[in-house]
Amino acid sequence: MAREDPQVNIRMPALLKARLEARARENNRSLTAEIVHLLDQAVSTAPRQNYTKEEFLKDIKNLEAHLRALTDEMKSSEIENGE
Repeated sequence: MAREDPQVNIRMPALLKARLEARARENNRSLTAEIVHLLDQAVSTAPRQNYTKEEFLKDIKNLEAHLRALTDEMKSSEIENGE
């Protein structure tokens, strides 16, 4: 990525950030590069022609459920590891 690329600042749960950082290390990428890679995969595989509001809301709900599951999984892992 070039310095000319737009910058986006977001907030995310600390546990999600830690998981992304671990994934970035595993893939020999920076955190930013890993997030960009994952976002690019997500948007390039999703069909966008005639994408209705209902489909969009359904996808958002699915993403929210997935994020909750990941957060719960990370919390459980921390508890098991005594963190």
